[in-house]
Amino acid sequence: MVRAFVVAAFAFTVPAVAAPVPQSKTAELLVGTWEGVGGMVTITAGKEPPKTYKRNVVVTFTKNGKLTMVEQEIKELKAMNPDLAKGETLEGTYRFTGDNEIEVELKGVNEKMKAKVTVTANDLTVDAMGEKTTYARVKK
Repeated sequence: MVRAFVVAAFAFTVPAVAAPVPQSKTAELLVGTWEGVGGMVTITAGKEPPKTYKRNVVVTFTKNGKLTMVEQEIKELKAMNPDLAKGETLEGTYRFTGDNEIEVELKGVNEKMKAKVTVTANDLTVDAMGEKTTYARVKK
């Protein structure tokens, strides 16, 4: 379920050789580490109302077109369902297909995806498959 969200949040393709990133302002600003809520897990148990848990994600974009996503563990779920609670690290590549559009491929996900990115010095919004996710730049 979480991997499906990651794919929805980032439409990426991993080419055999990462294409060079264009020297646009968007490409320059995208490089760095970003943190946001990258997914949610909803648990329904018996007669209790469903409860939704948010999963934080840290995404790092490098100058050479590499991407790392680290999904944080959901500590509140650990005792109830360790498999859903655990985090995961995904690696892949990205490339610009337009000034504000990237294509990403994550290792282990056999699907190319595209996303529109809006980036400022401190904020990143990724619009993929009709779903927007906002991230804040991690300060060094």
